[in-house]
Amino acid sequence: ITVAKITDLNEYRWKNRILLLFAPDSSHDDYVAAQRQLEQHKAGVEERHLLVFSLFQQGESMHGEASLEPEFVSDLWKTYDANDNRLTTVLIGKDGGEKLRQTGSMDLKEIFRRIDAMPMRRAEMREAQEK
Repeated sequence: ITVAKITDLNEYRWKNRILLLFAPDSSHDDYVAAQRQLEQHKAGVEERHLLVFSLFQQGESMHGEASLEPEFVSDLWKTYDANDNRLTTVLIGKDGGEKLRQTGSMDLKEIFRRIDAMPMRRAEMREAQEK
């Protein structure tokens, strides 16, 4: 397992949107359901420049195939004040600001809708149509 040397989400600013999935562990029902949604809508996730971070209270936190350092993970839990017992989903825009927060089950359609309403995303969609 590779360890991702990420110490700050700011390195993605202006390049990617970020989806933080905070869960008690990787077998938590709402987390498993969220992963299933993300898998089913992989193309939509990619075209929206969305990076997904899975952040657990117990077990290995991941970004893609890489595990994340515990200090970085605990900083994110504190920064975003995530719920210990439920899935907390936080969408961060390319500007680094929090755009949406969901507690309990994740609603990917709502996340996509929120992203697609952002001015930067609308510009990306226009550029894609012009190609």
